[in-house]
Amino acid sequence: MKKKVYCLTCDEIRNCELKEEKVTKSIDCNVITYKEKKYICPICGEAGYDAETFDENVHDANDELRKITGLIRKCEIEEILSKYSVSQKNLSKILGFGEIQVSRYLKFGNPSKEHSDKLKSIKDNPFVYEGYVLDAKNSLDEKVFKKQIGKIRQLELTSEHSKIYNIGLYLIESLGDITNLSLQKILYFLNGFSPLLLGHNLFNDTAQAWPHGPVYAKMYDAFSYYVRDNINISEVLKDREFDLTNEEKEYIDEVSKYFSCYGGLKLRNMSHLTEPWINARIGLEENEPSNRIIDEKDITGYFKEMVKKYNIKSYEDIGKYAIDLFNKVQ
Repeated sequence: MKKKVYCLTCDEIRNCELKEEKVTKSIDCNVITYKEKKYICPICGEAGYDAETFDENVHDANDELRKITGLIRKCEIEEILSKYSVSQKNLSKILGFGEIQVSRYLKFGNPSKEHSDKLKSIKDNPFVYEGYVLDAKNSLDEKVFKKQIGKIRQLELTSEHSKIYNIGLYLIESLGDITNLSLQKILYFLNGFSPLLLGHNLFNDTAQAWPHGPVYAKMYDAFSYYVRDNINISEVLKDREFDLTNEEKEYIDEVSKYFSCYGGLKLRNMSHLTEPWINARIGLEENEPSNRIIDEKDITGYFKEMVKKYNIKSYEDIGKYAIDLFNKVQ
């Protein structure tokens, strides 16, 4: 590869050829070996550098130094930024560094051992990272804070091989346009009918009686940064295929369509007509926050009664129940 580069020896711009050469240097009493890029002048044979290759050489030398001294490497910092979908500036804030420190560590400067250890501690441990995010809450924009909590929850749910998270991802991908509010309510109705029509609970997570209807708290946190926007499946952490049987997929596909046709606000109001949520909210004001668990026996009893009342014998029969709920909230 050739490029016009200024040759210091000739004091001229020359059409130089790029070469790579293994070099050994001593930096801070540490001997490192790395491949250095340089442009060779065709006239005098001396090496020249442009800004790009100079920066690459500094990066490569620093990276080799970090490797032998145990400091966090550039590729590991980039992995952290990608994993948590966080900017360099916000990661610096969260960890209590100066605002440009992470950027410096990626471009030229090496981190102190203290900063390196902090970065290493969060690379594979979202629980440790969550502590830093919570401590930095007041210094972060609210959207940034919610997104960081969301990414942490996604990592936790993935590491737990969470069934409800898998189902949520399946719904987000198959339904396309879906908000967090809609997702919560569809999960509630899907799980309620599942023991009666599928033969087992679709998932074992418990719902909480929030003012806006039943909510699965970890799932809510995982997507809360979307607020009222549709969840974008391409931005959501997913590192494996949906761990669902064909029978479960068919059940989800057939039953969810009777609820996904309604907007989030309608689904919220429809869920407000279900006895398990009503019973869990007894004694609370209309908009009073609560993390009360909705009783599983209430859920089982209520949906068993709905199957009997609407003579539900197939997936299609659930449509009668959904339409009746919708008409009642109109």
